[in-house]
Amino acid sequence: MPPELEALVNGVNGRATTHTYTAFAVKELVLSAEERLERAGVKVANRPGTTVTCVSETARSGIANRLVLTRSTVGWLLTAFEKIQIVQRYTGLGREEKISTTITEEAKADIVKNAMHGFEVVKPTIVQNAA
Repeated sequence: MPPELEALVNGVNGRATTHTYTAFAVKELVLSAEERLERAGVKVANRPGTTVTCVSETARSGIANRLVLTRSTVGWLLTAFEKIQIVQRYTGLGREEKISTTITEEAKADIVKNAMHGFEVVKPTIVQNAA
């Protein structure tokens, strides 16, 4: 792991070791995001502009990590990494990890094209009354 990433993660997390992202987890999230775009059929040229926002699993205390990864032309950038307090409306167990991805219109077109591979859209035919 790059020492800068380790220092950033350790600085944000402090002594907390549960319900937080480690530097290794950040690297795994990057690899997972790139693999997801690859599987979806997004061309490399259309990946920049993609953002992945991750909120770690949350303890009962509501403390979690939030990170934002942004895909640039040279790779993934960690554009935000912070400790957050999630307000829970009930008492009980914490929350599961949440990951959301936003893509560009070009990436969306690649995904649609990939999903439609091997399919054709049939236009409805109008049948006249045969009277």
